[in-house]
Amino acid sequence: MIKSIRHSKIKSFSDDFSKEQQLVFKKLDQLQEFLKNLKYEGKLFQRKNTRAIERILGALKDSYAIHKKIDDEIIFPFLDRHLPRINPFLRLITAERSEFYNILGDCEGLLKKLKKSRSQSEQADMPLF
Repeated sequence: MIKSIRHSKIKSFSDDFSKEQQLVFKKLDQLQEFLKNLKYEGKLFQRKNTRAIERILGALKDSYAIHKKIDDEIIFPFLDRHLPRINPFLRLITAERSEFYNILGDCEGLLKKLKKSRSQSEQADMPLF
């Protein structure tokens, strides 16, 4: 009985993690689509596309913040304490996560520059993600 309860909790956690992963991939696909739209649809749809991109970046940062907090406060300390050999791997994951977060910040910065730019020539010179 205890094994089945433990197994159901692990399966539930695995299912939740899989759903979160699918959500992140869906948001990244949407981000790519709206960036493509922003590049090719022109000034007429620029406001719509930038708002959509802002929403997607916000959702990714929110999802990431929750995931990071769980990792930093629960999962990584537990693994570090009970599996010390895994420490280099945890550092690698932390570095990759930090890089992902920085990329999201860079995207937000570029989007702000795009919104502030007045002419299409300024926008054309700006690297889009």
